[in-house]
Amino acid sequence: ILFYVSIGFKNGAATIPILEGGHGEPIENIAAASYFNPVPHVLMLTAIVVGVATVGVALAVIQRLYAEYGTLEENEILDKIANS
Repeated sequence: ILFYVSIGFKNGAATIPILEGGHGEPIENIAAASYFNPVPHVLMLTAIVVGVATVGVALAVIQRLYAEYGTLEENEILDKIANS
């Protein structure tokens, strides 16, 4: 994660890309080279959120398996399924 976040970093007087101005007004003289690239930060935040959601679903499935079969051992669960 640190590698991807560091991709968007720039030394010097870089800033975040927030443009001022009203709707419909043309923006002139945008120095795009002085802005941080927000895409790597957004991608890593998305990866963290997806990872946490995946762990949550996996824990819910494990909890349901344990409640249904009383164990988390694969062989015991398969035996209980075969015997029922």
